Amino acid sequence: MKSKKTNMEKKKVEQELSKLIALTIQLEDELNNCIKLEN
Repeated sequence: MKSKKTNMEKKKVEQELSKLIALTIQLEDELNNCIKLEN
């Protein structure tokens, strides 16, 4: 039972991590667009 809970928590952490990665990529794209506009 404990390992099942651990697996669920691990999956949740992995989901949050992938959201963060996607957000980071999105932010980098927006930053690059801003830099292009300034030049």
